[in-house]
Amino acid sequence: MRQLQIIVLSSSLALLAGCMDGTQSPGATEPVSIRTGLTATIQVNLHEGGEAVDVVAAVFDNGERINLVGGDVIEAVTATQDTLLAPVEVQNGDYAGVLPLDEPNDVITVSIQHRPVASREDRWYPVDILTVDTEPSEYVGRSATVLIPTELDLLGPPEQAIYTSRGDNIDITWVPGGEGDAMRLSAAVSCGNSYGGLSYGLTYDMGDDDGHYSIGMNKLAYNDTLTSFVLAFSEHISRVLFAAVAEALTLGLVDADDFERAPINIETADCDIYLLLIREQIGELDAEFDGGEAIGSTSAATTILYRPNGS
Repeated sequence: MRQLQIIVLSSSLALLAGCMDGTQSPGATEPVSIRTGLTATIQVNLHEGGEAVDVVAAVFDNGERINLVGGDVIEAVTATQDTLLAPVEVQNGDYAGVLPLDEPNDVITVSIQHRPVASREDRWYPVDILTVDTEPSEYVGRSATVLIPTELDLLGPPEQAIYTSRGDNIDITWVPGGEGDAMRLSAAVSCGNSYGGLSYGLTYDMGDDDGHYSIGMNKLAYNDTLTSFVLAFSEHISRVLFAAVAEALTLGLVDADDFERAPINIETADCDIYLLLIREQIGELDAEFDGGEAIGSTSAATTILYRPNGS
């Protein structure tokens, strides 16, 4: 079974994610500062060729992420399979796991359950930090259901396609899916030259699932405009999903100063750009939640190369 691997890199190689045009895709969370009541952000994704889904979740109480303790866990289930989500990092409130599928159209339920024995099998906190309380919390029983949309068939650009100018357009094509599905493009950009390196993440809303989206290389290989983007960053649960799918990307966030000090000119640096295309379908949160979103999605990926020096 594919394991979730998240590598935390230095600030000069930090990955961030957000919506560049100021809008949010269905899978995007609103900033926690404006959340009220009990809300959740849940995404269940089937990556191309996979037989299991990546499940990521965060639950908020008046804008504050909830760290489940005392035997409470987040569980993802189908009719025949189940898994417990594990904290991505100690006490950060993001949870992730991998759930096998029997059929692509399985109904998937993600819920908060009280499992004191199971929660101790892979205990993530030292006993000197928290005292385990075996009483279920007020959050137990809250749930969401999602369906996985049609598997995503990415047609182009081809793997390792080379672009030599920031004026180039990248034409992304795929087989259209179901009516009402939304499309999102996430990218992990890693650039370097003899002076240094810089990696970052981007997310764009692509609109309707019509099979075509064109984006300029200058929207992926950024330079001084990157600073203003960092300042406009808004939280996005997809950074956890993105790391789960790519398996080697940091969840770390950076501030503007990190980019101002970066010793690299992206216009002349070589960049490897990992493109993750995501088809999203709205799921359903139960009535006990005051807001949030549950998303079922499928994804496919390709890597393109920016080589301004022609090689």
